[in-house]
Amino acid sequence: MGATESKPDVEEDAAVEARATNDITGAPTPEAVYRTTDAPVGKTAAKPALKPRRSLGRGLMKSMSDVLGLSSSKKPVQFGSLESIRGVTGANFEGDATLARDVPLCFCCASRQAVHVLLKGTHLFAFPQGGETSAVPKFAVPLADLACEVESDPLKVLVYKKYHGGSEYVLKFNNETHVKPFCRALKAGAELAALDRIKDKLGHERLPRSGSTLYADKVGKEFAKQEPEHDVTPGGAATYAAAGVAPGIGPVYH
Repeated sequence: MGATESKPDVEEDAAVEARATNDITGAPTPEAVYRTTDAPVGKTAAKPALKPRRSLGRGLMKSMSDVLGLSSSKKPVQFGSLESIRGVTGANFEGDATLARDVPLCFCCASRQAVHVLLKGTHLFAFPQGGETSAVPKFAVPLADLACEVESDPLKVLVYKKYHGGSEYVLKFNNETHVKPFCRALKAGAELAALDRIKDKLGHERLPRSGSTLYADKVGKEFAKQEPEHDVTPGGAATYAAAGVAPGIGPVYH
């Protein structure tokens, strides 16, 4: 007759089996969770308070809100404000300038407005001057199909349609050091917009970009609806074309 197992041995085997089962299923063993060195043998201590775990999804959402300046723990930021478009990464360009939609004869006679120019993503934003971070754009200009060149006056930049040369805007900057950075930023934004169009047509994914840039483009699409119309009608432009200038159509203004 084989030796009979003692009660402690049976309990120990049962405990080993339970631990093996818990290792497979991932369930914790009660003794492993609640037993303490001070607890009497065969008894368990009171269940300790578990530290709450932070939700990964909630953490990511908060991080994105902080990047865009939209965290609920901060003062609410208005959609499209200068502060929100800058975000954490800033803009591709910022500077003050005087802007005219059409310049049929000379810049001094054109309808002009003082603006704070900001370029980010695939849009140009025209803000009121003054540096108020809560200010929203007067309008936005999609950079697709646009190009620019510096005029004979080193402070002036012509923004025109790339494929037919029609003048879109003329900007006169307050500081000459802003001219080249503006031209570089506009060129980069226009190239990105052109690439987006090609990838969309082919059904390919767009190039990755920051959440702040995606937000800026979302604002740009909304405020592009407020872009001013050309002051000169096509009929009037034909008259100016005879003099070598035609805002919106015909040869580039110089």
